[in-house]
Amino acid sequence: MAIVSEQIIPAKTAQDQASETAMKASKAGRSFGRFFWFCSAWIGMIVVFAVLGKFLPWAKKDPDYLIGGYIQGTEPGKGWKDTFSMNHILGTDENGNDLLAGITLGARNSLTIAFATVLLGFLFGGGLGMISGYARGKADTVLSFLATALQSFPPLLFILLFLSVTTKTTDGVAEGLNTNVWKLSFSLAVLSIPSLFRIVRASTMLFANREFVVAARSMGAKRGRILLREIFPNVAKPMLAYGLVAAGSVMVIEGALSYLGVGVGDKAAWGKMIQSGSGFSGIKRSPHVAFVPMFFLFMTVLAFNYIGDQVRARLEVKQAGI
Repeated sequence: MAIVSEQIIPAKTAQDQASETAMKASKAGRSFGRFFWFCSAWIGMIVVFAVLGKFLPWAKKDPDYLIGGYIQGTEPGKGWKDTFSMNHILGTDENGNDLLAGITLGARNSLTIAFATVLLGFLFGGGLGMISGYARGKADTVLSFLATALQSFPPLLFILLFLSVTTKTTDGVAEGLNTNVWKLSFSLAVLSIPSLFRIVRASTMLFANREFVVAARSMGAKRGRILLREIFPNVAKPMLAYGLVAAGSVMVIEGALSYLGVGVGDKAAWGKMIQSGSGFSGIKRSPHVAFVPMFFLFMTVLAFNYIGDQVRARLEVKQAGI
């Protein structure tokens, strides 16, 4: 009779299972996918629009300048298809302004406000979040309370109040709430401080007790060096992922403000272009005047959100493998 020897296979430990899970997640996350690269190409195109601006050939049809008349002899009563031609591939509005030129010049203001808002927000909110998350104690309590208080303030009311205070007056009469790019960026950055503060604070608390931080502290490194040399390089990664998503959110807010007339003054803006073509008579006669900038705003925000989510997922996979 043959005796079959049974082999005892040791059970996998929790550490082995965690390592296999992290390895599978890492392999799955190596390829971002085609849509990620499509979104990256879209953002690259919008950045080219913003950087080159009026140097692009089609942007010379500056929508800030009313060229008068109607392209190809079109009139307000004619169909919207009459506004398209080889020289105006996205059509024109009822004043004869080229929509592609407006999209190109509006991209500079939208991206400038988005990036300036996120950078200023991380500079103040992120800096305070690192200090709060590392110091703990009374400093953390005070800074967290201030962030909560600022977050409780109505955002639209704050923007209108800030613009009212900074608006120039002539003989006691305000010149309107229209503002420039930097005033609007600053007001939006102040509103973004609480959320950015909490994200950086949570990330700092996650790394504050890691081995490399404890080793630096035991070697006598000062608090400033630990924050800048040890913690910041690790906190900057989730900041980048969230910053991309935040940039898309800022573009939506800026578009809404421009739509309401509280935007970037007489400069080209996507929200202002949407507003100019969204009237009842205009949307029936020339719907593309509103839908073209609406499409560009939608695609840009979608691209920022998707890229930010993919970068965040990649960072979570790497942290799982540590």
